[in-house]
Amino acid sequence: MSTILKNIPINPVSAYCGSIPPSLLAGIRERRHLGSLWIDRNGTDLSRRAKQLVLEKACDIREQAAFLPAIASIELGSVDAEKKAVQFGAGAIGRGFLAPFIAQAGFRISFLDADQALIDTLRASDCYYVNIDGKEQTISDLHLLNSVAQKGAAVAEIIRASMITTSVGPKVLPRIAPTIAEGVFRRMLFGIDANLNIIFLENMPVTPVNDFKGIEDQLAEFRTSFFDAASALILNSSQETLFLDYVKRHIGMARAIGHYPTGLLMGSPLDISVAGHGHFIPVDAKGFKGRRTGVPQMKLAQGYDALAMQKLFAFNMPHALVAYLGFANGILGTDKAMGATEIRTVFEGAMKEIESALTRQFGFSEAQTKVYRTHTASIFEEYKDSVFRVGGDPFRKLAPNDRMIGAARLCLMTGIRPENIAKGIAAGIFYAINVRPENDKTVSIPSDVTEPEDKLQYMLQVVCRLMPDDELYTMVLNSYRDIVKSRS
Repeated sequence: MSTILKNIPINPVSAYCGSIPPSLLAGIRERRHLGSLWIDRNGTDLSRRAKQLVLEKACDIREQAAFLPAIASIELGSVDAEKKAVQFGAGAIGRGFLAPFIAQAGFRISFLDADQALIDTLRASDCYYVNIDGKEQTISDLHLLNSVAQKGAAVAEIIRASMITTSVGPKVLPRIAPTIAEGVFRRMLFGIDANLNIIFLENMPVTPVNDFKGIEDQLAEFRTSFFDAASALILNSSQETLFLDYVKRHIGMARAIGHYPTGLLMGSPLDISVAGHGHFIPVDAKGFKGRRTGVPQMKLAQGYDALAMQKLFAFNMPHALVAYLGFANGILGTDKAMGATEIRTVFEGAMKEIESALTRQFGFSEAQTKVYRTHTASIFEEYKDSVFRVGGDPFRKLAPNDRMIGAARLCLMTGIRPENIAKGIAAGIFYAINVRPENDKTVSIPSDVTEPEDKLQYMLQVVCRLMPDDELYTMVLNSYRDIVKSRS
């Protein structure tokens, strides 16, 4: 028996059904490795005893003894402990985009979410449907926990897990970090030496730095919250050293890129439709522990920063471009906008511009650059969406380092004239100036900027940071004049 287990107070601990009597723990002499967990195989009929214990809920108290069920409560013969995934976020992306791929790979999934109403609805149904890659799948036998109200049980799931995935939104990541930190801390105390990878599938801001040589750290706030929470559990400097070494050796923190327009299927409150075909999820190899993720769609990728910029400029940019051009042409559906010959022509031109720039900057192959054009076009063709949703929040999307201006800047830096991207920027400015507040509440041109020309200059110089002596300023201004002229 490990030293750590000898030092833990052995008291009966309430579990989902039954308890763990001292005799059961005392019987752990010879250990058998089962995934990331050690289970007694000597002198005690754990096969019979363990089946009396809960698999999904260990307990809800935070004493170390409370987490012993996470070590001892595996139902032998029916659970592969190496295939346990914890998914933070049971929303459309978590359950609709990630869960099908993870379940297909043989993982048992525990969903952790703070939305009790959603948890109750999913529990009552015990299954939901997903239409992804043109196929309908049923996800059943759902296990859900409230990550806030059932934090102890959530930590127990992290102790068991071999993979954690998140899709909660960048602003929520610091809030779930303490729960993850406690789970990692308990794993260290229990002597679990198996790797645990945390894969973040989040729509994080991508901010290029150093002339597009990299991007700002997307996980800085999560890491700060994670280590702050861990410091509250650590008893002394020696334990701190052990924890930092444990995280370095066994805990992966890897960003991932997803392309996942999702919507409710046939108006159901639970069922999900995922647009597009041939979905792929690049995972940052630098932050990952191990050689493969265990999920075929999740591929380890080198040069993650370049891939993040490729996604921003070759996926997010054309989505916004089509939405803004649709609005400028009086078309309010993105599928119909993509079907308009003039807009499709600008889309194709913009894709060629950014593909060439990405190839020159990062050395992407022709196949790597064209995959986004095909994937994006398939999404537009089959997924009916509003230009207000896709183009919403134009101040952010027209910011100097974001998808529109950033793509044009990269083109200019690599010697490519972004005529078509400039048309999309101009259409975005037209959208920001003319969209009704009830359709997009994010637009906030100051009330004292009232004249059309003043609004134009506000958007160009304040929002987009384009000055009159800038080549891109002239290109966008001329395209904007063309849009206004065509509508007069």
